[in-house]
Amino acid sequence: MADFAIFGDIVYAPAPGEPVLCKDSWAVCENGVCSGVFPELPDRYAGIDRDVFSGKLIIPGYTDLHLHAPQYRNIGLGMDLQLMQWLEQLTYPEEARFSDSAYADTVYGELADSLKAGSTVRACIFSSRHTPSTVLLMDRLEASGLCSYVGKVNMDCLCADIIREKDHQASLHATYEWLECIEGRYERTRPIITPRFVPCCSRPLMEGLGKLA
Repeated sequence: MADFAIFGDIVYAPAPGEPVLCKDSWAVCENGVCSGVFPELPDRYAGIDRDVFSGKLIIPGYTDLHLHAPQYRNIGLGMDLQLMQWLEQLTYPEEARFSDSAYADTVYGELADSLKAGSTVRACIFSSRHTPSTVLLMDRLEASGLCSYVGKVNMDCLCADIIREKDHQASLHATYEWLECIEGRYERTRPIITPRFVPCCSRPLMEGLGKLA
């Protein structure tokens, strides 16, 4: 990971509730970590790559702890619907499309580009239940340079047939296969066990996922 320094009006919080503004200062990043903020760039960083954003506000990146990647193209739709209506009418049909790897790769490419262009630099992300598409999502995120946790969604009951897994054993088996497929594959993208939510996960599935976690 390349080291660099950026110049501008830097805002950060060394502790919760203690924001600091450093006008016309340098923030230095070494090995992916901010190593300090300086009014003048120290001599030891004389050869470092630099970007200057005079008069611009520079803030730490955001972390999104709950992001559903397959819902990217549903942003802003169905705002008049209750949750279950929204899931059944819009979300589940859209997520079912991620059985098509080509479609998944297109949408996940759009998502990764959107995140990279914005202020979110770390995220905890739900994929769909489809293993190949989940791997594609992780590939796209890794290539973007963002840091993320990604989960293949598990759901084996009380949801639409188009999105439900056959049973808890099939769900657990698919999760094992996914974990084996991506083991050692990434530097910044990590797997996370991801039951959809309680209504869509049977007790045997939750117990199995708990043991796997």
